Amino acid sequence: MRKTFNLEDNLVLALPYFKEGLESVLTIKGENFQTELKVFSQETTPDNFFQFELPIKDKITIEGAESFVASIKIVKKAILSSSYAFHFAPCFGWINDPNGMIYHNGEFHLFFQYNPVGREWNNMSWGHAVSKDLLNWEQKATALFPNNLEHTIFSGSAIKIADKVYFPYTLANITPPQSYCQCFATTSDFLSFKKQGQFLPPCGEERDPRVFSYKENLYVLLFEEKNMFALYKINKDFSKCTKCCTFSLPPLWECPDLYQLKDEYGKEQLFFTAADGIVHKAILKDDILSVEEEGSPLFLTKLAYAGQSFSGLKETIVIFWLRTENKTKLNHGVMSLPRTLTLKENKIHLLPPKSLVFKEPKNYKGKEIELKHSFTAYSLSIDINSSFTLKLGNSAFYYDIVSGILTNGENKATFNSHPHCIIFYIDNEIVEVQDSQFSSIAYFEIESCTSSLLINSERECSVSLAEYRGYNGNT
Repeated sequence: MRKTFNLEDNLVLALPYFKEGLESVLTIKGENFQTELKVFSQETTPDNFFQFELPIKDKITIEGAESFVASIKIVKKAILSSSYAFHFAPCFGWINDPNGMIYHNGEFHLFFQYNPVGREWNNMSWGHAVSKDLLNWEQKATALFPNNLEHTIFSGSAIKIADKVYFPYTLANITPPQSYCQCFATTSDFLSFKKQGQFLPPCGEERDPRVFSYKENLYVLLFEEKNMFALYKINKDFSKCTKCCTFSLPPLWECPDLYQLKDEYGKEQLFFTAADGIVHKAILKDDILSVEEEGSPLFLTKLAYAGQSFSGLKETIVIFWLRTENKTKLNHGVMSLPRTLTLKENKIHLLPPKSLVFKEPKNYKGKEIELKHSFTAYSLSIDINSSFTLKLGNSAFYYDIVSGILTNGENKATFNSHPHCIIFYIDNEIVEVQDSQFSSIAYFEIESCTSSLLINSERECSVSLAEYRGYNGNT
């Protein structure tokens, strides 16, 4: 079935969502735009509808299964915001790696791997969200789509050059034999994104280009294959790219990044990292990147993955993909709380945004503390002088003071610093746990807890509970 729609200002599509059904192809065409997406459809009433915004307006044609296309509506555009208080997640669809993160004209732009028409991994495109404070995000039109079913758009990065922002990304041919090439897109307004073609031809499994500037030079890091990475030098219009070096770092792979941090004395140090969040000291000299074999983890649990840092800032702010299931929601996957990386006493610390503020805390003491509340987003600080158990609704955490291990079901995090205080940031079913020095952080997914918490400690402990207040005007 084929239908034509006129997308004027403030009008978008509402597409049907079927939890299951026959997989079919949805073809969307407009002026200088085409994409093919896999969707589920069946001869029943849709389970739901979701807003679907394209990076184009005017006339478009949609062709696909009759049961799907016949259900498509045109609706007035609504402002889409995350269902979480201080984590970003789309209102609908699958997300994974953060991409193309850049601070530009007072706004943080977060792009991400996105299936805009389903809760499963498929149709990899670049979603787009914008925030002024790193906590309150507005989802925008999907920025980059694959042209057809043979291709998908994998991870990449962003950098501003003159009056344009460049987005290098991997275009993957997912039909056998698979191949990857490095392409780039540009924008001057963050409303329309123009694909510019390749800047590197296909070469093995190379992917996930991370562009950065260092000492007036422009470089691109790429994952090659297995545990191999490559550094390229590139000119400012992406017309020439020269390979500088390769290096191996088992077991790291995918999504490389390079942090440029200054310690408390103002001395700059470089750190290389990849998807698993292990950071390694590095030196970039004469176009050769040398990376130490020994590294240390940025996070303590496997829920986090594929972190990336914003470009366009003097400081280093990172966001990780949290591999949550979100079983009761229409989205799959959540982004972590943004963290500012600082270097002190030769150790990286991960600070939450200054805009993350809470109401006046309520303080409690005792061996057994049971609290009833109606918060969906709050902080909980526990001063540690013995082992304790924390129950958040049906989810339980146990901290062993001897080993420094925090356990939640099968998930464990070892706090080698043996902190005097542990802070829990709880946002619906997302729990971020850190020590009071912000040097260790762990991520957990629990059943959403809005009613009660119970703490049992071997010795009397002090507890502070504070409801999330929201944006205070600073980042």
